[in-house]
Amino acid sequence: DDLAAILYTSGSTGAPKGVAIAHRAVQAFADWGRDTFGLDGGDRIASLAPLHFDLSLFDLFTGPAAGATTCFVPERLKLAPARLADWLAGQRITTWYTVPSLLGFLALKGGLAQRDLGALERVLFAGEVFPTARLMTLVEQLPHTRFYNLFGPTETNVCLYWPVQPGRLEAGRPIPVGVPACGAALRIDAASGELLVRGPCLMAGYWRDGAPRLPLDAEGWFATGDRVSRNERGEYLFHGRLDRMLKSAGYRIEPAEIEQVLSAMPGVGGAVVLGLDDPVSGTRLAAAVAGSSLRQAALRAWAAERLPAWMRPAYYVLLEELPVLPNGKTDHQRLRRFVEEELAACPSP
Repeated sequence: DDLAAILYTSGSTGAPKGVAIAHRAVQAFADWGRDTFGLDGGDRIASLAPLHFDLSLFDLFTGPAAGATTCFVPERLKLAPARLADWLAGQRITTWYTVPSLLGFLALKGGLAQRDLGALERVLFAGEVFPTARLMTLVEQLPHTRFYNLFGPTETNVCLYWPVQPGRLEAGRPIPVGVPACGAALRIDAASGELLVRGPCLMAGYWRDGAPRLPLDAEGWFATGDRVSRNERGEYLFHGRLDRMLKSAGYRIEPAEIEQVLSAMPGVGGAVVLGLDDPVSGTRLAAAVAGSSLRQAALRAWAAERLPAWMRPAYYVLLEELPVLPNGKTDHQRLRRFVEEELAACPSP
């Protein structure tokens, strides 16, 4: 029960919290990852996640638990997709666990189909929603690689996972987050749809005043803040964060649903929907969209065909790439500041 690490949540939408993790939780995750993905001494794992990011637990503990080799990706390659692809090929990497933002960047500009990545057996991703259209592109470029969607906040580590089934991928339709992982017990709160978790990988608590404090309900469940449901196959589906829910013109709106639609448009490298204060409607929707060749008129037409009027963004701000944190996840706070500054200079929708 001694602490193995204190990892800080990303701070992409708020103040980071120190998540204290015990050795037993790390061991449970390492054993699960080794057995689930069939890792052994012949595997070579690419490690790019910062050591304070929970994805690094796989690189640092699951790999050694299997006797695999962990290869640290040079930091300078993070924003050089073609050179990163060359490095993956040259190192004969078999396994990589990273964030969708980086994988989508590679699919767009890495020239993966032109490189010998036959050794890359499995790619695991987590940390944010992977736009299905971009995932489909990646799967087409790496037809011999198996893909896995891993899901869970830092507090639980991985509590759900889904082996990607290429035949079920459909642009504009979110992929499942899957089935329970790492011995997790799951429950959905009937009133809010919030995912509740118990299990061996649960954190020891938030680090406060020199000791971990664990916020559980009376039955020992941890409330994740994630809104989920289950499909007809029994797989869990992610519907966004409860704390990202917006209300505009009387409607409750989940930004992730709009982001999925916009991200399915050809040429879009990612999208984030924000709620901006408005004296009339309370909140107006603004979409920050990555894509150098995009036009606002085309985005509005795409949204008009696929979204009801109350879910269509009033504003669009175009960028080359979405800003990211050191761990590779989208930096929502920096993005909000940028969008507000852009709209202040040119406020008309």
